[in-house]
Amino acid sequence: MNKKPETNPGVSHEETDKYGTAGRPDPIYQTNAVLAPALVQKFYVADRFSWNAELGSLFILGTPGGFEYLLTISTGVSVRF
Repeated sequence: MNKKPETNPGVSHEETDKYGTAGRPDPIYQTNAVLAPALVQKFYVADRFSWNAELGSLFILGTPGGFEYLLTISTGVSVRF
């Protein structure tokens, strides 16, 4: 499965600035405002089981593109003992 070094498109052992911690860019520290409204509903079945559903959104301001909008959908099942 290993290819010959001359045909492998990876970096060599001498190019240590291309991989590992030396090859990573410096972290960008930033704080963004987030608005996260959601609609949540919980349905009970036989007083012991429940199913919940959530439809939410994340509106993030101050990103490099100006803003980002993410839609979230999640569900869950729970049992009471």
